[in-house]
Parts: sequence; C-alpha cells; structure tokens
Amino acid sequence: MGYFNRFLLFIYSLAIAAVSLGIVALCLHVLPMNEILNEIKFALSRWETIAAAVFVFFFSVHILGCALSSGSSEGSTRGEMLLLSGVTGAVSVSVEAARSLVEKTALSVSGVRSVKSKVWAKKTQDDMSELDVRLKLAVGQENKATEIADEVRQSIIDNVEKVLGLKTCNIELEISEFVKGAPSKGPRVV
Repeated sequence: MGYFNRFLLFIYSLAIAAVSLGIVALCLHVLPMNEILNEIKFALSRWETIAAAVFVFFFSVHILGCALSSGSSEGSTRGEMLLLSGVTGAVSVSVEAARSLVEKTALSVSGVRSVKSKVWAKKTQDDMSELDVRLKLAVGQENKATEIADEVRQSIIDNVEKVLGLKTCNIELEISEFVKGAPSKGPRVV
C-alpha cells in the first residue's frame, strides 16, 4: 500500500472514530436527541447526502482492495525474507536482494534489453526457502527468443545456486517486447 493510500486510510479511520464518538455521545444522552434526529431527517432529504454516501462506498471498496492486494505491481513484498541454511546456522536474505540478483543476472545475458521481475520466497518442508521468479523481458530481434529464454533461465539458476545456495528456483519467463536495433554502446551496470 502506497503513501497516498495510507493517508486515505488514516483519514478514513479518523472519520470512523468521530462517528463512533458521536454514537457514544448519543447513547449517553450528552447530545439532545430531538435536535440530532431533526438534523438527520434534513440531511437524508438532500441529494448531497446520497453523493457523499456513494463516495464513501467507493472509497471503502478502494481501501479494501488495497488491503487485500498482493503488494506492489513490480518487485516483491517489502520485509519478506529468504531463510537459508548455512554451516553455522540460518541466514536471512531479503527478497529485494534476491530480486536485484535475478535482474542483474538476466541483464547480463546477451540480447536482453530490459527486465521487470517479481520474486517470492516460499517455505519448504525443512523450513528453508525456495525462490519463485516471474520475469518480463524485452529482448533484441537479433537472437532466437527460445535461446535467450533458455540462457536467461540457466544463468539465473546457476547464479542463484552460486550466490544464495538455493538448488531449486522456479522461473516463469515472458517476453513482453522485441526491440529492434543493436543494444546501446554505453557501459552496462551489472
């Protein structure tokens, strides 16, 4: 959930808290009931009340959707960790670090122009982690798509095993774009 949605949720929570305090005040007879009922009858006869109710409904559905969403559209869930088994004990590696490793490895393959990735950590039976990777690649037209995909897949599996020590890495590849022309001559950051 982004900062804007968190701010909206904050405002929404304050409004619900104010309504709750109003109901408590009505129940304790702090506010005059007859005047409040008269104001409610007046408000219910206005079109602005209907518009506000529709707005609050859609706002509530939006906040609910943000709360139930699987996270950001790119990358991985922040704070999620891979649990790896070392010689002296378990080691935690952030999924964000694993995602960075996967993207850099994919970009190092000849013919790959850009990479968008999603990376998840899954628990295995022995309480260690397994990596699930979904990649969207933009590749050049100078090579076969299947060759590039096989090379990317093998490079990631090899590098993940070498760096993280994970023997299993599930990889889904999607070529989302074919780019025409030679890659830029600038230095590649890997």
